Amino acid sequence: EALRGTMLEVQWAQGNGPMHMIQACVWLDRRHSKLGHWVATALSAAEKLGKAFAPAAEFVRAVDLAYRDDPEAEAALMAIAGSSDVNERRATALLILARDALAKGDRFRARELVNLMPKIGATYVRAVAENLF
Repeated sequence: EALRGTMLEVQWAQGNGPMHMIQACVWLDRRHSKLGHWVATALSAAEKLGKAFAPAAEFVRAVDLAYRDDPEAEAALMAIAGSSDVNERRATALLILARDALAKGDRFRARELVNLMPKIGATYVRAVAENLF
């Protein structure tokens, strides 16, 4: 609310803020009642912000697919894990995939995914992932 009507409203209140809330939901393994709203808000901001926010928008789309149990989620998350220039996003995508592998009983695959996580720039995401085991 503090950013409403300011130059930072779109970038922070509509873009980065909702994206951070989405990431927190993933890290805490919680579904929040506002998740859909945050996804819509972040994607709307991405249209306004253009190319600069495009990688973040792809991440938001991939997480949304995963939370909706869409069959395309795995490919979208693997694309983020392999291409994102932000280690936090790469690790978060891999965290979702590792949890899914564990839910399917595949501890070996889950461990492989956690081992792919960057060691720099996402230590807290790795810590969450390590606690899965």
